[in-house]
Amino acid sequence: MKKHIWIVPADTEVYDWSKTNFGQMYKFILKDSYDPPSTAYPDSVFIACDYRCSIEVCLDKFLYVLQFSDLPVFVARPILLKGLNNSGCGYILSRLERPCTRKRTLSPSYFLEFSGFTKDNGYPSPKIATIIGLQREIISSKGKLCRVSDLKKYAHRCASWLSTRFTQTAGLGPKAFINKIRLCNCLWELAIGTSPIKQIAIDYGYRPAAFSNEFFRHFDIWPTKIRRN
Repeated sequence: MKKHIWIVPADTEVYDWSKTNFGQMYKFILKDSYDPPSTAYPDSVFIACDYRCSIEVCLDKFLYVLQFSDLPVFVARPILLKGLNNSGCGYILSRLERPCTRKRTLSPSYFLEFSGFTKDNGYPSPKIATIIGLQREIISSKGKLCRVSDLKKYAHRCASWLSTRFTQTAGLGPKAFINKIRLCNCLWELAIGTSPIKQIAIDYGYRPAAFSNEFFRHFDIWPTKIRRN
């Protein structure tokens, strides 16, 4: 029997891509609402990410999957290639860790992010493949590769090349991309954990005095309010 994977919320692009590439191994189910499961739980859950970083949407997703305490939960983020259909390029999946579970060593992506490329629509050029690899590394590190200089050893390129090429390829700069991934993981830890806000800031490379302002600029809410709620 195929294992069931729920896609939260009901994102048809993630569903179509998942079904096309992994439908032989898994049964994917679009979850249309945040209602509790009425019968059987899924075997794992995918959270569909669109990089818009709406506090209402993101927090609702995180709080919903908290009830699946024993199941693996992954964020499915589209590969960013400017001017191309992201769903055709694939997704990078990263596991959300819980403070009560043992940390696991995972490959940078759970599934092959290149599987959307075929002979018909063209394989990525080496330069584009490098930028896709950097997106994977940033997501895998939860944004803790927080400086462009940290990425040089993965791309074997200078910082100025990385900044220019990343922006041209992804449609936003590497610093902005890193910040999105870092703050997304900070939000997750604020929502589910008990670590002090100051410690979360330090863990993700922020100066504690500047973290609250950065979080507010991104989500339009203070981190202390997330923790109180």
